Amino acid sequence: MKTLHLSIIAGVVIAIAGISVIVYEIFSTSIEIVGLQDSYKIGDQVKFSFVAKAYTIPCSYPEATLYKTNQPTVQLFELKFPPFMCPIGSPSLVTLYFPTNDTYSVTVTQSGSYTLDVSYLDKETKKEFEVK
Repeated sequence: MKTLHLSIIAGVVIAIAGISVIVYEIFSTSIEIVGLQDSYKIGDQVKFSFVAKAYTIPCSYPEATLYKTNQPTVQLFELKFPPFMCPIGSPSLVTLYFPTNDTYSVTVTQSGSYTLDVSYLDKETKKEFEVK
């Protein structure tokens, strides 16, 4: 009887471990900020885009915020999408370009340090730049 219980427990542990591996692969994500320079002059156009890649069911979009580094409440740009229903289907490799055919553009009128924070699923990346 003890052997049967141990076999059942071992089977459950193996099944849970297998599920956690599958979940990790489904949400394997990368995100890259494109075109953002290290420094700008006051009044320059700050242009950027980003690319998100993931093996997942395509039911979420990246979020991005550009803010003054020492004052996160001073936001110059914010990109958020409303929640929506996920399609029924199996995961696939998706590559999302934002924006789809150009770049975002923001004019910075104050000197200082700024941060672009982009996140998608389980990944987040930040890039800081100076305006003088």
